[in-house]
Amino acid sequence: MKDKINSLIISIEDSKLSIIYFFISFLFVLFLRNFFEIYSDQNCISLRCFAHYNFGFFWLATLLMLVFHLVLKVPMARISRLIFGLFVIIWVAPLADLIISSGQEKMSYLEPGRHKDLWKHFVTFWGVDDYATGATMGIRIEVALVLLGCFYYSKVFLKKSLVRTLFFIFLVYSSIFLYGMFPFLGVGFLESFNIYYQGISPDLHSDFYLFLIFFNCCFLFYFFNKKYFFEIFKDLRFLRLFYYQLIFILGLVFAFDQMQVQQWRLSQTLFFDVFGVAASLFFSILFSILVNNFYDLEIDIVSNSQRPSVKGEIPKSTLRALSIFCLIFSIIYSSHVNFESFFYILIFTGIYYLYSAPPLRLKRIPFFSKFLVAINSFVLFALGYFTVSRSVYIPLDLGLFIIMALSLCLHFIDIKDYEGDLKAGVKTLPTLVGLKKSKIYIGLFFVFSYCLAYFPLKKVFNYPKEVIMGLLFLGCLQFYFINRKKYSETPIFMTFFSGLVIVYLFKELI
Repeated sequence: MKDKINSLIISIEDSKLSIIYFFISFLFVLFLRNFFEIYSDQNCISLRCFAHYNFGFFWLATLLMLVFHLVLKVPMARISRLIFGLFVIIWVAPLADLIISSGQEKMSYLEPGRHKDLWKHFVTFWGVDDYATGATMGIRIEVALVLLGCFYYSKVFLKKSLVRTLFFIFLVYSSIFLYGMFPFLGVGFLESFNIYYQGISPDLHSDFYLFLIFFNCCFLFYFFNKKYFFEIFKDLRFLRLFYYQLIFILGLVFAFDQMQVQQWRLSQTLFFDVFGVAASLFFSILFSILVNNFYDLEIDIVSNSQRPSVKGEIPKSTLRALSIFCLIFSIIYSSHVNFESFFYILIFTGIYYLYSAPPLRLKRIPFFSKFLVAINSFVLFALGYFTVSRSVYIPLDLGLFIIMALSLCLHFIDIKDYEGDLKAGVKTLPTLVGLKKSKIYIGLFFVFSYCLAYFPLKKVFNYPKEVIMGLLFLGCLQFYFINRKKYSETPIFMTFFSGLVIVYLFKELI
């Protein structure tokens, strides 16, 4: 018997099948189990309920992976296959309860909001009967089987010490109990930051599960392969990532200003909507970076030799799998917020894909390519505005200025790729007119755009005419940074970021 169990564990951990296949089987297990619970319960029949059950189990699975890896020192690839493959054990609780009750009881589990003393439930294996829905006999059987399986895996299969095994069992049990008392965690988090909420609901569960899943997945990728993690981390291009997140935040700030909100209280909806969009945008940008790297290899060999696609230290299959996961997570986070956020992020992702990838690869078209990047910036500004106001009304003057100014100024992102673009035959402003002339033109674009910014600022925020001198100074500063001998994008981005802060603070003073 022991040999058969060990053989099963080995066959799962060392399977030649990709982790993606185990993940798909894991999703099938979740969907079927949670469908039966929703159908049986009849109290919460909605996509939100279905989502929060699935997100909850996925969060628990990622938490258990971290516990297995950190305590037992099992490689993340092996333990992820094992947990995804054996997660079918969650069918035990509903099936056992249906058999025990002869089909008379509903599958409504773990409502800690109705219990009085969770600590007693913890130390007595849910043995306290307080006449509230809690751990049924099916759940106790299921958890007992999980703990016995974990004991066998640690002590017998891996031959870990008894002390380490007992500590491991304690953490596994605590993780499962934590999942059971989860609403208290969400409520405690919101109350500790004075975030307004309307009570425990499937929305709160889904929002908070996704909030934690984001961080769990980052840790999982780190422990999966630290070398891959740091290679991707170094390639994130933080200034551009921060630029797009800042454009989204500007939309938020503009919406609050237009709504003339003097005092506002952070609510559950606003907090998790902003986080959901920011997380979705992060994954979308990472997806776009990976896709761009695939097709810019010839350029990057010359201009960006430290990128993972050039160094070849990460297999292409891994990079492609990671890009797919990033796209999936981007869709999950944006669609969970609302349809409009999903639509905006889909436009943003789609434009960048057409910009970077064949067959169109629109980045090769001079001027029009920067117009597309400007459109994407406006999309994020509009998304930030919508997240607060739930409308898309933005003054025409401001929208046209954003698109026109960025279409001109964003040519600076081609300067550092000049050598690679020239060799690959990519037509950009620097390759068309020469590097020296293009720097002068782009610098003048900045001066013109900063001065032009006065008109929408005057109309929308009623800025005095004296502010144009400050804008002219910022434009000239950008001209200097673009044309100096030791070129770097960092001071250009930093001047842009600090300029926005200065302009906003000035608005608060007048």
